[in-house]
Amino acid sequence: MSKGISLKQIVQENFLNWKYAIDNLGHPVEYTLKIEEADYRLDFTEGDLRELRRCNFIEELVLNSLKSIFGVEDVNQIEAGEFGREIPYGITPKIDVYLGVSNGDYLVMVSDNGPGIPPENQEKIWSPKFSTLGTRGNGLPLLREKLDRLENYQVRIELESVVEKGTTFKMYFSSRQPAP
Repeated sequence: MSKGISLKQIVQENFLNWKYAIDNLGHPVEYTLKIEEADYRLDFTEGDLRELRRCNFIEELVLNSLKSIFGVEDVNQIEAGEFGREIPYGITPKIDVYLGVSNGDYLVMVSDNGPGIPPENQEKIWSPKFSTLGTRGNGLPLLREKLDRLENYQVRIELESVVEKGTTFKMYFSSRQPAP
């Protein structure tokens, strides 16, 4: 049985989770949530809806951005002031989340102004146990696996990154109804 729900509602729920995390870091981080006007209605099965809510896809990407920006393995290190990389003077870490429509699909975009991902690592970040921070990385491979579990929707994820400029993850959700 499918249940119509707004992707906007899920993004806003996720926003509350990551907003709380950023507000309690003890270090200034700018962030924005921009939602373009659209319906964003998707018919998810109960299982898909449960899976989508459970994976906290935006929160996962935001926390990954924070760890990258500050060069830490765990966001608790930011709270403790233990940074693994120097934040360039005059730069305030920034994370932007956007929900809009692109070529008929719903687009969720998470961008940061962190160190970026070198081209040679851009495919590796999807591999289990890969990390540029010295630990086993499970966040992004696990996120992709969770999104792949959606029965009726394919979620396409793209990465754009420029070293020393930042990274953007784009997730495309088909706005078209799945075949019965």
